[in-house]
Amino acid sequence: MNTTTTTFRQTTIRCSYDSLAYDISNYAYIVGDAMHDDTASHSPHATHLVRDVMEGQNRDRIDRVLDNAYHRLRGLLMPFLCQEVEHHSAPDNPGQQPVARGYAWHLKVPQSVTAAHIDRWGTEVYEYMVAAVLADWFEVCAPSVAQVWKSRRDTDWRLLAESVKLHNRRAHTSLSPF
Repeated sequence: MNTTTTTFRQTTIRCSYDSLAYDISNYAYIVGDAMHDDTASHSPHATHLVRDVMEGQNRDRIDRVLDNAYHRLRGLLMPFLCQEVEHHSAPDNPGQQPVARGYAWHLKVPQSVTAAHIDRWGTEVYEYMVAAVLADWFEVCAPSVAQVWKSRRDTDWRLLAESVKLHNRRAHTSLSPF
């Protein structure tokens, strides 16, 4: 009987809240700027709404969308999670130095999952989270742009899911004498 043992290693995928917020704001500003240039079809108020994605109470909505994306990604990465994931969405100690905000997935992956695969997973996770927020935000503020971001979100999800599924199957292939 031919048996194969799979060796594993631990790694972490991290998404900084500040980086996510910066990219979300940056994309929204660019879209708002493009809307501003097209004054025939969009009002200055609509441009202002699009650009204010990370302002004031809008952050609450963005945080909820990020949290939903985080939980969805947690489910997708579940076969490789080796311990409880970190999730710091708000400071635990008001008035003191805030805890670093962000998301982290601690994974236990087979050796066949290379550093390049992990880097790609990290990129897809990050891009998925940004696209999920922008798809939700633009659906409210700029419906004409929302479909582009929904498509990006779905593509990032599909690419990550396919890669995770491929490596999960390799790691858990049952042994057979045939």
